[in-house]
Amino acid sequence: MLNDQNEPVEFYDLQCMNVCVAKQRFEEHEKLALDYEKQVRDLKSEFAVFIDERNTWSKQEHFKFEKIRLEYKHTEGTHLVMERLRTEFPDLPLSVLKTHLEWCRQHVLFKQKLNCCRIRFNEERRKFEKETPAIFKQATAKVVAEMENAHEKEQLFCKLSEAHEKLRAWQAQLQSVLAVKMEEEKKKMEEESERLAEREARRLKEAQEKRAMVTARKHDLEMHEMFWASLAAKLESETKMDQFVQAKHHKERASYRMSLHSQKIEAVEVKRLAMEKMQKALEDRLALLRSTVAVEAKRDWNRTIQGTESSSAAKFVAPSPLFKNPSFTNDAILRDKRSKVSLALFDKGLLATDYARQYLISLCKPVPSTLLVHNNGEDVGHGA
Repeated sequence: MLNDQNEPVEFYDLQCMNVCVAKQRFEEHEKLALDYEKQVRDLKSEFAVFIDERNTWSKQEHFKFEKIRLEYKHTEGTHLVMERLRTEFPDLPLSVLKTHLEWCRQHVLFKQKLNCCRIRFNEERRKFEKETPAIFKQATAKVVAEMENAHEKEQLFCKLSEAHEKLRAWQAQLQSVLAVKMEEEKKKMEEESERLAEREARRLKEAQEKRAMVTARKHDLEMHEMFWASLAAKLESETKMDQFVQAKHHKERASYRMSLHSQKIEAVEVKRLAMEKMQKALEDRLALLRSTVAVEAKRDWNRTIQGTESSSAAKFVAPSPLFKNPSFTNDAILRDKRSKVSLALFDKGLLATDYARQYLISLCKPVPSTLLVHNNGEDVGHGA
């Protein structure tokens, strides 16, 4: 800033013969500075959490995060930026990425507001300081015009000297007050930094405790899964062993029944051959008898197709089966609880699930490893 002699001087070193005008301008200049400091304090109080430059992130990770955010600046409202962040930071959960993205937005907003406040203050201060010399000059010219009388010059000079002394004293007092205010502001900033550091330490401690709790929970879940996996493997091995024993049992029974079936078929075949042989012998004797006896009889087809007295007196006897059927009837099968449970599960669409398999296994009774003794050619074991 230049004075009337075009010499660089400080704002508070400007001279004005009108003390009231000078004091008023200096107080207004001080008020501008105080208003700016109050706006800065209000901004820092409003954005206290977003003042830190990296939000506890490392410099490299924060730089990488900020670079991606700026690349997607025009599409922040879409899902593209979150997909890119999840690709670049796969180890971090989605909630942490969203929180840090919102923190970056608030931090940028804080810087923008602080910069706007600073620019507005600098413009107002430059305008004020630019207008002040002209105002001082006009005030001084007015005072000088009022002091044109010679007899008042000396008295005016004394008054001006006293005024300058008071002004210098006031300036010194103002500097001391400003120094005290700066010291208080510095102390407040230090206290605020300590408070933020304590809060960050508490946050880190809570995060560490949560991670420890999550790790313990994961370990418990892994042990639980291992227990159920071992139990399932054990049940599967027991099921395979039971199936093997049952298959061996069914194979022995099937072999035995096939042998019985073969014996019965052979017996029926022998009986049939014997009957054919007897029938042939009878036909031979009848043919010999018909050749020796001549019978004259008229043909009566109505009498021929009618029944005889012997056929009418004979009782109908159902033919006996070739072999005994050892299988189960439907009523016998449904007496087993497993059949009813299987049908119910099939109707509900649950028969192919692990739950159905385990439940049916739990209903199985132990099967003997050997067949029971065959008595008189009949199987008296299970299923007979």
